[in-house]
Amino acid sequence: PPPPIFFNDTAHTDIYTPNLSAAASFFYKTPPGACGSGRPCRITLTIPRMPAAPPVTHNAAAGQFEAATAHGTALLKYVPRGAALDFVHTEVPPAVEGQGIGMSLARAALEHARTQKLQVIPTCPFVKAYIRKHPEYADLVTTR
Repeated sequence: PPPPIFFNDTAHTDIYTPNLSAAASFFYKTPPGACGSGRPCRITLTIPRMPAAPPVTHNAAAGQFEAATAHGTALLKYVPRGAALDFVHTEVPPAVEGQGIGMSLARAALEHARTQKLQVIPTCPFVKAYIRKHPEYADLVTTR
């Protein structure tokens, strides 16, 4: 494996750090003399920032949470079932997949359920996986 990257004197084994500025300097700890002077080698990496996810709105009339993007509307559809919301489908335009929009929809929908004191039925595989990765929402889940 490659040597750890040192940033602010802390070793990192990966460099995915989305909170860093667009360009950051890192030092590789290398064997003495590897960079010619025996000091750590300095490299500068450009880390692309993910675009901010668009705001999520609740369209109660349509039974969905929505986020408008330049490539269409992302949505998380639900069906009310008594004191629960059944999250049945999440859809994000292909051109903006992987930019955190689906996660923003899931978070907004789950926070809405919490504030409204509703339980959730995660029928949608994406929402089910989101809850598995974010156990702080597990208390909202019901099977009815």
